[in-house]
Amino acid sequence: MSSDRPSVFLNNLRWGAWNGLMYAVVASVIVASVALLQGKSNFPEYGTSLATLILLYIVTGLLAGAVVGILRPWTRNPLGATVVGAIAGIPVFLVFFAVTDGKPPSLANVDWMGVLVCGVAVGGPSGYIRWWRSRKKADLEA
Repeated sequence: MSSDRPSVFLNNLRWGAWNGLMYAVVASVIVASVALLQGKSNFPEYGTSLATLILLYIVTGLLAGAVVGILRPWTRNPLGATVVGAIAGIPVFLVFFAVTDGKPPSLANVDWMGVLVCGVAVGGPSGYIRWWRSRKKADLEA
């Protein structure tokens, strides 16, 4: 039984990273579409470029997804899923705040309280909604 633990952990980690990457791809397609419609590839008002944003989305998606994957066993109930979502929301908003403060992306100027509040306020309900949808899907398949 103990020999199964590493494979379960790695499977959960892969699952989380893959799902996080898929969210990042969707966000990247959206931001690239907006940039294309606006005819820009640089965002001087934010001190960054489209390529940097996409790279940040991918790294953030992988990181947040890995967090969800590592904590996946907690997502079997609504409270656990809400907590996992809140934890995973923090790196997402860390990048959001680092990119949208009007300066080149940097952790030095991040509003850490804003990161924490937004990460928990958005990530928590997102985790719950994801749990609710997977529960509803499982009920339909049963």
